[in-house]
Amino acid sequence: MHLHGVDFTSAPSSKKPIVIASTFDSAETATEVTYLSSLTEFENWLNTAEGVIGIDSPFGYPTELCQALFPEMTWVELAKELGKIKPEQSLRILEERVATFRDARPLGSKEPKRSTDRHSNAFSAMKFGRPPVGRMAARLLPILERSSHSILPVRTTDSSTVVVEVFPGKLVRDAIGRQSYKGDKGTHDMRARIIEILNIQAEAEIISKAIQDKEGDVLDSLVALKQIQSWIANGRQMPTVNEATLEGWII
Repeated sequence: MHLHGVDFTSAPSSKKPIVIASTFDSAETATEVTYLSSLTEFENWLNTAEGVIGIDSPFGYPTELCQALFPEMTWVELAKELGKIKPEQSLRILEERVATFRDARPLGSKEPKRSTDRHSNAFSAMKFGRPPVGRMAARLLPILERSSHSILPVRTTDSSTVVVEVFPGKLVRDAIGRQSYKGDKGTHDMRARIIEILNIQAEAEIISKAIQDKEGDVLDSLVALKQIQSWIANGRQMPTVNEATLEGWII
């Protein structure tokens, strides 16, 4: 079985690409890293990929936000609505609508979380800056909807390829707590420590890239891959909460 861990970004470029770590034939060791510099390249890759794909991006928005901005829409309808915003167009109008929703809410509940965000202690999926996970969802959902793959748990198809939401930060926190491993505060030693604690298996060249990569993107793709492997080993469990079919779920 092919497995792919994807470190996603809403505005990929040659300087900040989407990074994908892959294993093949059920091997535990990552043998390939792919860099994609546009959403078009990513969609083309996704449509031909096989196996299990874990993407580090929300697969939906909090139910409260959906009810306010996209009332009565299913996940497929929501994804199609977001797809009307072309990749070359700004997300400004969507961000303004989200900001209006946020401003109307009482203090302490400005940014409601999805059930899975609360469960995984993740940022609210409606957050559009630092980290811009709301932008990521806006760009990713239309791409997922246009694919033929099963997108769990929001839409199942008869495809043998499965796409799930992952959150590498959850495993990293379990390994090193709240210490930074990216940017100016991150170090080679810290990234090496994460790889050791999580027992991440990859070819030597890929391990070296993960340690050297200051942005942490290669490491995040490897941790995403590790999350998929753990999910499969634990029986591919999915939630039974109703809101997950609209909001998505982090495995």
